Amino acid sequence: AGQAAWARTAPDFSLPGADGKPVRLSNYRGKYVVVEIMLTTCPHCQTAGKVLERLYKENSSRLMVIAVSTDFMSGGGLMVLDMYSKVHGITYPVVMGDWKVLNQYLGLLPGQNFHVPMFFFIDPSGEIVEERSPDRASDNDWFKNADQNLEATVKKMLPPEKPAAKSQKTSGPAKKGAAANKQP
Repeated sequence: AGQAAWARTAPDFSLPGADGKPVRLSNYRGKYVVVEIMLTTCPHCQTAGKVLERLYKENSSRLMVIAVSTDFMSGGGLMVLDMYSKVHGITYPVVMGDWKVLNQYLGLLPGQNFHVPMFFFIDPSGEIVEERSPDRASDNDWFKNADQNLEATVKKMLPPEKPAAKSQKTSGPAKKGAAANKQP
């Protein structure tokens, strides 16, 4: 459940962020990426954004999150993205989506109905390793506890972090007590 019927490469995109600068998915090859298809006014998307922000901050050296907004359908401009990021404390890129991206990821054509949030979990090679949609019956249980399952899916996707190397002293054996400091 939740897995794509066949593995597929995540379609690349270059979409404008809140600052108008393009954000390109392929720039994050080598990292794990979560692409969230969302709407800035959707309460479920806002809650998911908070979970994703925490996971992003905890794992920023190896995880990227990109929120692809569907606000373009209601005429929302880039200011909507900026306001969303500021109000909800989002520091990862929030970009304005388009029908091309929705078609590439979801097979949707202009005017088709769908629900958000949707999630695509992408490995460092650019392959979608898992995807979740509230419109897929097999994902109904996943979305009943979406926040917990979102966190669990990201943590399952990320390999364990390598332990930090311990610093080794090279100054020789330690001296014992004050007596060791006395000269003969």
